Amino acid sequence: MGYEPTIFYPKRTNKPLYQNLTIQCQEMDIPFLSFMPEAKLIDDSYNLVVDALFGFSFKPPVRPDFEDCMNKLKKLTIPICSVDIPSGWDVEKGDEEGLQPEFLISLTAPKQCSKHFKGKYSLARWKICASKSSN
Repeated sequence: MGYEPTIFYPKRTNKPLYQNLTIQCQEMDIPFLSFMPEAKLIDDSYNLVVDALFGFSFKPPVRPDFEDCMNKLKKLTIPICSVDIPSGWDVEKGDEEGLQPEFLISLTAPKQCSKHFKGKYSLARWKICASKSSN
């Protein structure tokens, strides 16, 4: 497909879902990084960063062991595409001082914090169901 992804996976887990996803990526020869490179190296090596560091249940503040990673992400000049909620944001309030992605992809529906999104593109997946009364 023309893509050469690399996955930043700093803290591995024993949960079967994540272990299976890791195996799937390894079988496709997708490399993993256990450390976050400097922003310049990321800018020079990649065209896009997909931000899916924290889940939608994240509650600020960012833990100290992820502060360095977040600071490097904020320094990037290449586009960032955040999945569901930009990393470090509060699900309701957003974070004006935090990560400012160029793209935001909302899973299922946009979260309340998406009203604070100032990037270029926002995409939401909506499931439209037919009414029971219509055939």
